[in-house]
Amino acid sequence: MYCDLKETQTINNNPRKQSVEVLDGRWLYQRYRVHLIYSFQAMVVTLAKGNMISHISNMEQIRSVSATVSDHDSFGVLCLII
Repeated sequence: MYCDLKETQTINNNPRKQSVEVLDGRWLYQRYRVHLIYSFQAMVVTLAKGNMISHISNMEQIRSVSATVSDHDSFGVLCLII
């Protein structure tokens, strides 16, 4: 969604309207929550594939991203958008 400003900017004597994108905080947060699932999926696929990174590092990244996914109820948001 866009919000037009009443102000104009003059460039080479050519006035033109500027528009500023209005960002909805709830929409951004919902997108963030969904994006966290990709991180989780990437770490699980990396573990399944094997030999991409050290096993200990992979397990620590899975632990970290799992906690974040859980804290933000990322899988719960899927029912809202599917």
